[in-house]
Amino acid sequence: MNRPFNARVDSRGGPPPGERKISVTTNSFGRLQVRDDVLAVPPDVPSVDRRPDAAIEEMVRRGYAEQRERRRVAGRVCRVYRVSGDSSSTELVPVHRAGGDHTDVCIDATGLVLEEAAFADETLSSRRVAVSVDERPSVDEDLFDLDEPTLGVREGGGSLQEVDPGSRLPGGPFWDLRQAPDGFEKRGRFAVIPPQPGFDDPVQRNSIITLMTDVWTDGIDVLTVERGATQGGVKPFEDDPNARRVDLGELGSGELRYGLRTSEVRVRTTGGRFVRVAGTLSGARLIAVARALEPMPEGPLVELD
Repeated sequence: MNRPFNARVDSRGGPPPGERKISVTTNSFGRLQVRDDVLAVPPDVPSVDRRPDAAIEEMVRRGYAEQRERRRVAGRVCRVYRVSGDSSSTELVPVHRAGGDHTDVCIDATGLVLEEAAFADETLSSRRVAVSVDERPSVDEDLFDLDEPTLGVREGGGSLQEVDPGSRLPGGPFWDLRQAPDGFEKRGRFAVIPPQPGFDDPVQRNSIITLMTDVWTDGIDVLTVERGATQGGVKPFEDDPNARRVDLGELGSGELRYGLRTSEVRVRTTGGRFVRVAGTLSGARLIAVARALEPMPEGPLVELD
């Protein structure tokens, strides 16, 4: 892994370390390769990464994580935290509502997850555990060099295109951030069509989502601001009953959804449009970014040469 965007997982079978290759999954900026297919995906932290250091204390205070015992894994001391469901999700349920489905993650002082055990109906279903740790590995960047998507947009392969920083979406106010948050540098503005079905299905066509996404980085930290819309103006998502309702200033009332990878705040606006602020930050900082967004006039989309 080479944070914040690059990751590669080689899955192998047989006795450790595994001689039989099962699959390889690779993430890079705006790209995901699964077996032989390369997809264009929204810029994000890889799904296999975990950044619990960003929001875990806030999650414990709010009931979305439970602090438990200390353990020693790979010669390092770590603290166990219990969360509901899948630890890669940004839809975590308050722990007291989770029932028998939960995940225990053991986090060391540097924020690394050394052990992860998932339970279904109180029965262990999977476990990953570190056997050694190298905080400064030498990683060959060629491992993350992915080609262009192998599937077209209409085939569900997605699209990502960097656009002029002044580009905006048509059809209503464009919520923009005039100044980068402290410590962050802007990576760019991107027109994104996430991988999704329905382009040739009249029933699903109105639900197709397009995005205009800004990306900022601060070392290994990532912040994204998405302005999205459905093609037919239908509701882009339902309310999450497990999310925190939060005041997002001029944007109105939205919801905060916690995760161990990233957390997010999101709000529906009008005509199938929405705004989503996500990243490896605490909920409080994500709310502050959302409140700093200002409505700007709609404008054209200008691709970079």
